[in-house]
Amino acid sequence: MEPYLFDSKAVGHCPIEILRNSTIGIDVDHYLSRLYTPRKEPNYEAIGGIPLTLINQLENDLKEFKNLNIKPIFVFQGLNTSIKQSYFENPELLPFEKHYRKVWEDKLKNPILNNNNQINNTESFRDGFNTRLIINHLLKFLNSNDIDYIIAPYSNWIQLHYMFLNNIIDTIFGSTDGLLIENGIEKFILSLEFENKQFKYLDKSSILNKLNLNSKQFKDISMVVGNGFQLKTLNILPHI
Repeated sequence: MEPYLFDSKAVGHCPIEILRNSTIGIDVDHYLSRLYTPRKEPNYEAIGGIPLTLINQLENDLKEFKNLNIKPIFVFQGLNTSIKQSYFENPELLPFEKHYRKVWEDKLKNPILNNNNQINNTESFRDGFNTRLIINHLLKFLNSNDIDYIIAPYSNWIQLHYMFLNNIIDTIFGSTDGLLIENGIEKFILSLEFENKQFKYLDKSSILNKLNLNSKQFKDISMVVGNGFQLKTLNILPHI
């Protein structure tokens, strides 16, 4: 699989057959957030353990990879310095724990009642999928299926970038944080849609052209509003 086979569009779709016989580096956090949505198990955080439906979904995807002779390499996020710093500043609760507490308190104070006078659970506790809560389960699953993986020293996107430049992988399946990476990554996969037999990709150069921004301007804006590398926003902006 060669990068030039991607169409020159900002956001586009290609037949998944193009990926046959390739090696794909997978951003695990992004992959799981696309694979497993809050609606599937909205009370998962209260139950704990690994989500009941997740293993079946992983097994189905591995079958699709095998049918296409695709070798996936799962890349886990390593040390997150911002979360580590927040933990030392507020050792009683981690950021995601504060989020769960706030959502629960809001539900108790202002329950949204449906026609049956029951609490409507359309809002989930989940603010993105927290891979760290189930990492041991995931590693056991990958080991039992003889699937390659790596835990990055720090950012999984930086690790994926290194692997791509050194021809360890042919392409990357990751989040839009990849648009901030320079030197070598112009196109990457945003989603794999096995049922539709296609995948969605992003083209960084086309996106910048459509936004009429250069790379530095795009990064400056991204740092102001927050992203996976810089999680805080300016005080003048609303919380997102």
